[in-house]
Amino acid sequence: MPYLSEPDQDDMESYPENGLTLLPLVGVMQFAILEAPSASPATAVAVAPVEGTAHTLHTVLTEATGRDDSQGFIVLEGALGRRERKVMTAAYERLRQSLIHDGTLVEHGADQLRLTRTYVFDSPSSAASVLAGGSKNGRDEWKDVHGRSLKENQERAAETEVHRPADDTE
Repeated sequence: MPYLSEPDQDDMESYPENGLTLLPLVGVMQFAILEAPSASPATAVAVAPVEGTAHTLHTVLTEATGRDDSQGFIVLEGALGRRERKVMTAAYERLRQSLIHDGTLVEHGADQLRLTRTYVFDSPSSAASVLAGGSKNGRDEWKDVHGRSLKENQERAAETEVHRPADDTE
């Protein structure tokens, strides 16, 4: 392995940080740090606003707000979940334990956990299951302010897209 001097190593370590700062400018949002609009962490490389229709999760001891996004399902900081674990898949259990271990989920009172930062879950089901402490179908559980499920809103959006007239501006 070739040897790099200490100054050269320092220079090399700055490249990823600089690159991550520039990626959102060219539309690559996979590495953006998502935060609620009021948050402004001092160590953030790039902060992407959390946009989209808000959906809430209300189950036993669980209250959360999230948004569906191309990167996953974003749950906002401050969400409350059930501390007691019910039946869930091994993958959701590992994720829940990992979030507890790294401090993303912390104890809140005797019966709940609280999300300490905005977090991007792989899916609405993983978000609902991890927070509720048991397996949930996230597309059915997350509801908008009108009581419509995420599934209903996604289907309505798909129908609207299919029936939209072609743009003849050529």
